[in-house]
Amino acid sequence: MLDEALVQVDGIAIASDGQLQKTALNTDKVSRPPAGYSLAISAGDLIFASGATPTDYRSAGPWPAGEGTGVAEEARVDANFWFGSEIKKQTAYVLQKLDKYLVAADSGLRNAVKAQAYLADMADHFAFLEAWRAVMGDSKVALSVVPVKGMSTRGGRVEINMVATRPAAKRTGLCAPGIAQALCGGAHAVRAGDLLFISGQMACNDAGPLERSNDPFSLYRSSARVQMDAILRTTSEICAAAGGSLKDIVRAQLFYTDLKEVAESIERWKDAFPDHPPAATFVEVPSPLAVPGCTILADFVAWLPD
Repeated sequence: MLDEALVQVDGIAIASDGQLQKTALNTDKVSRPPAGYSLAISAGDLIFASGATPTDYRSAGPWPAGEGTGVAEEARVDANFWFGSEIKKQTAYVLQKLDKYLVAADSGLRNAVKAQAYLADMADHFAFLEAWRAVMGDSKVALSVVPVKGMSTRGGRVEINMVATRPAAKRTGLCAPGIAQALCGGAHAVRAGDLLFISGQMACNDAGPLERSNDPFSLYRSSARVQMDAILRTTSEICAAAGGSLKDIVRAQLFYTDLKEVAESIERWKDAFPDHPPAATFVEVPSPLAVPGCTILADFVAWLPD
């Protein structure tokens, strides 16, 4: 969003008058990342797990003579055989790592409420979802799948971060009627305490994108505005199904395949959020998104106190 800027950071903090304690969680069950960050942070009933990649931080030759790979042996496909799927093996490995992160907080994947998955190749999307469902089963998890240009691990195809709860905490998954189901990780949204985690939203339904190139009036409308209208309308319906509304959105991460669409799309927020708009981060990602034809992906968190 700023010419020549190389990095952007967003974050979540707790402000609880000392009632909640921030605790760093680590475990010797997985290789520790050399970058020095914690595997997870707990605060009250919530656990925030760092992004996990399919690596054990051991390089496999022929580096430095060639590229080699940083993917853990258990997550690799043997090139000597025709069978096997890199994305499925890597996804299963990453979810296994995340489970170990969460077990350090006496929790686990069964208590996950929100996940963001980053894919280096969106052609992997269907196989990723198959691997996700094979591990997660019918767990109700809000899921966003985001394309990226590359991974920190050479040969890596997927990275996943996750939010989970303590086992005793109340979690409620919900699916709002009439909203596309195919892309969510088992739920349109999951409520955990006072927070509502919403799956990634695009301007689409189960038949595909809502903004189609054969629209005879497409030149009279801005695709970015139409998409944002649809995203906000769907998100409003999801919030309503949870007993809230758009005004309860507190955090937004907005992913665009072209940042030139930000200015026109964000004009729609004036009506949706006339007062106290949510904190937002804008990021450009490579095309296509999970639904080709859509160019905006929105990831929202709402606050719905009892």
